[in-house]
Amino acid sequence: MNDEVEELEVIVKKIRYKDIVWIPESDVKFNSNIRHPGKQNYFFKWVMDLQVGTVFSLNDFYKVHPKHKRDKHCQERLDKTIGDMIKDNIIGQWHKRDEFRRLK
Repeated sequence: MNDEVEELEVIVKKIRYKDIVWIPESDVKFNSNIRHPGKQNYFFKWVMDLQVGTVFSLNDFYKVHPKHKRDKHCQERLDKTIGDMIKDNIIGQWHKRDEFRRLK
């Protein structure tokens, strides 16, 4: 057995260390058509949990997260997120001003 191993390839599925799980990027399922905000906010997460085709209003979101209706900074982030999601065709504006439909 004089054969030497010239190359060895190891494919790691996930590594667990001190209750932290690391998964290599190649195994992560990611839809490149959807641009995710750098810091995912509550509205983005809430919309992505809805089924495609669902019609919702901002009042539905405010029932779950009432702080976003009162706080000025949350309103600014919410407006920017809604604009980005409309531009990326994740949601579309429905009949009324505060009603939207999930497209993707």
